[in-house]
Order: sequence, then structure tokens, then C-alpha cells
Amino acid sequence: MTMEEFFASYRLSRSRFCLKILGLIEPLRVLGDTTECVRRFREIVPLGWEFIPLPVNASHSCTVLFKGAENNLVVSAGTEGTTHFSRVLEGYNQRITDPNDWHASPGFAAAARAIRDECPARWWIGAGKWHLCGHSFGGATMAALASMLLDSGVQHELHVQSFGAPRPGGQQLQQILTTVDFRRWYTIEDPVVLVPPHTDEAPLLQIGVSNVVALEINRQVQPRGGIMMNTDGSVEYRENGPVVVRDIESNLLGWLASGTGLANNYHALSLYTSRMRALVQRETQDAPKERGTPGTLRSREQVAPPEEPLRATIRQRAGMVEAAVADLGGQPFPPAGLPRIPPKPGLRYKTKKQSGVWTVVYDGSVVAIGPGKRQAMKISRAGNRTLRSLPMVGNPVPVEI
Repeated sequence: MTMEEFFASYRLSRSRFCLKILGLIEPLRVLGDTTECVRRFREIVPLGWEFIPLPVNASHSCTVLFKGAENNLVVSAGTEGTTHFSRVLEGYNQRITDPNDWHASPGFAAAARAIRDECPARWWIGAGKWHLCGHSFGGATMAALASMLLDSGVQHELHVQSFGAPRPGGQQLQQILTTVDFRRWYTIEDPVVLVPPHTDEAPLLQIGVSNVVALEINRQVQPRGGIMMNTDGSVEYRENGPVVVRDIESNLLGWLASGTGLANNYHALSLYTSRMRALVQRETQDAPKERGTPGTLRSREQVAPPEEPLRATIRQRAGMVEAAVADLGGQPFPPAGLPRIPPKPGLRYKTKKQSGVWTVVYDGSVVAIGPGKRQAMKISRAGNRTLRSLPMVGNPVPVEI
């Protein structure tokens, strides 16, 4: 199979194409191994391509670019929250309308810019077809990269496949990407697609967050093209699923603390691979006469309304936070206790009163809520006793984003 034949398969069966892509992303995320990714691609396309591996660095996750005569492919993995999560939050007190960042959130724009700058300039010259594919952080970076290519003035044909990606920007980016063949695959269980969470989605996580930063967080939205993947292999064309506030907050509290909150099957690449495989099987069994026809998946799509930003005043936002604290009924949160965090030299749990609520903080992140002072101190002391019993490490547990 030539590279051109490989990309022609995209028009025949998008689900099968995506299953192959997930197989290429796997060694990048699980092993950080660009060599294994290239080997797997070589099994699919033995001729007519060149490639550039980009190992993980301070700006982008593990990424490989493949270039053919007409088609180009970028695959980008998720990465460790300890390396890149700060970049997701970076600049939320700035305007996401900055055209120099292609209207993407600054962290994802920085990753896209680094990918561009680490490749020879000739790779970006001349029109061509680009397939931009990524999981989690890599998926949001591909949205920024698509906006960058659109802004280049060259008439590229762009196809984006993101899997479990966080929100990459605001409504301007959302509108820009309507000109792109964009497919945003996600599962209803994966809370990463709600990162950064709006105040009404995770009000407890906005305790201590400034009004300026909260405003920018609430402006973030997902691009159109959402495809929700179910366990039975069926899909729903919708931009988001029902919001279960406490579940989102529990998972994200652990994640923000570099614990194991999202290092689970709900966000793992393996979940997306199994759901995509179920979709392929369902298409084969339920519609054999449609199999192999162009646009099989597209033909079943329904137009869903786009995800909207949260338009809330400072008073409304404060009311949401106060209501969430009152809803705790004086009980600590999360109810299961602190996320398990490998201790780092010089760091310990501390109590801090923020927005009238006593919180437990570790490494600058709120990891629990008292909400009273006595409860917060109790949680903090128990957490520090646990830390002393654990082996000291230099870096926290890797967490996918």
C-alpha cells in the first residue's frame, strides 16, 4: 500500500482509518517511542514517505510527522500532566482571541508552534493534504496546528481526528475550524473533554481562582464535530454529554494534584481503541452493504448545536461556588479522601482559606476542601502522615492529558 492508498482508505472507512491511527499513537503515549511508531507505520505504508520524530519536550508531547508526495500525517500523543498541564492553564488570564496564537489557548498554540519550528520549512510550503491526529493534549494541539495551517495563506486540505482532547480555545477557534473536516471523538465517561471546566461544571475547582482567570476558563469551548462513542460500538453526534458535577470535580481534583484521578480507563488510549474497534465491528455487522462505501460514517451524522461558553457574571459565578460548598453539608470533599500523591522533596499538605472556605493545598493546587478549618487541618495532617510513609520521588505519577 502506498501512502496515497493509505489516505484514500480514510474516505472509505473513517472508523478503520482511526483504528490504525490509534495504533500509531499507542507507542508514543505508552512508551514515548517514536521508533516503534515509525515501524508500525512502515508495516502499513512501506514506500514513498519520509518522517520526522519529535520526542516529548517542554512544549509538545511525543509526535511524529510523515510526509508523502501529496498527503501528510501528524500523530501526537497525550502527555504527562506534570510536564504540560501548567501549559493548559497558562494564559487563561490572557485573551484567547490573540491572532498570534491562532485563537488557540496559549499552551496548545505553543505546542503547535514548536512542532512547526522543529521541522524543515519546506514541509510547510505548498498546498497539500494534512491529516492531524492526536490523543488528549496531542488532540488539542492538532486543533491549534490546523488553525495555524489555515492562517498560513496556503490552501491546505485539512482533516483532524482528536481523541479525548481538552478544550483548545474559544468561540473564534471553534468558528475557524468549521472550515476543516474535524472529528472529535470522546466518551461520556471522560472528564478531560471538559477541561478547563466551566464554573457550572466544577464550581468547587474554582475556589481561589481569580475572576479574570475564571472568565477566560468559562470562554473555552470544544470545536464542532463531536462524536460520542458508546460501549456497544454505537455513536452519537453531539458536542457533549450530561454533566455530573461531583464526578467531574472528584476526578479533576486528583488530576490537578498529579495524583491518579485520571490515570484510569476513562481517559486511557486503550479505551478509545476498544470503542473504535467496537464501532468497526458494528459497522461490519449492522450495515454490510454500506461497508466500504464513501462517507459511511458521515452519512449518518446529524447536526448538533455547538458547545457554548458559560456567560456568567462575577456575582453569578460566586453564587455557583457558594451553592456547591453549601451542597457539601459541612462534609469534606472529595469524600474518598486525598488522591494518592508520591511525595516530592520539600513539599507537604497545607491548609489555606480561600473565598471563605478552608482548603487543602499541595504544590499550589487545591486537592481537598474542609470546608471548615478543623476538617481541613485534619485532612492535611493525615495526608502528611501518609506522605512520610511513602518513598520520596523526584516527579509525580505520569497522568495522561
